[in-house]
Parts: sequence; structure tokens; C-alpha cells
Amino acid sequence: MHLTGMFNALADPNRQALLDVLRADDGRTRGELCTYVPHMTRFGVMKHLAVLAAAGLVMTHKLDFPHLHGRADQDSLGATTAC
Repeated sequence: MHLTGMFNALADPNRQALLDVLRADDGRTRGELCTYVPHMTRFGVMKHLAVLAAAGLVMTHKLDFPHLHGRADQDSLGATTAC
């Protein structure tokens, strides 16, 4: 995992807001997440979730419908505090 990608993902306040929601209550649908960032479109939320997923900070459970998005394990974030 590249820390640069993780820090870039965390640099955006919208992505931080999405992570805060998932930290408080893991396993949210995209529609539920949209209610926490009402100034963003559903497609905007999708793009931000993709960046967070590429950084290893969230995971999408595609076996369920609607898809559930959840935060990754704490080991991902633990790498940032080790520096």
C-alpha cells in the first residue's frame, strides 16, 4: 500500500466526511451516504468512494444489493500513524 495514495485520499474533506460516517456506523449504502453530503451528487459520492477504495480505506460488499460500503480494517489506518 502506498502511503501517498492514502494521504491524498484523506486530503479531501468530502472523503473525510464519508469515512467519519462509516467509522460511526459501518456498512452503509451509497444512498445512505449521500444523505450525509447533500451538496454532492450520487456520482460524486461514487467517485469519492472509488478513491477511498483504491487507497484501501473502504471496501464495497457487492454480494448484497444494494451494495454496502464499509471501512477497511484498522490496519490500513494504523500504517499512517506508524510514520
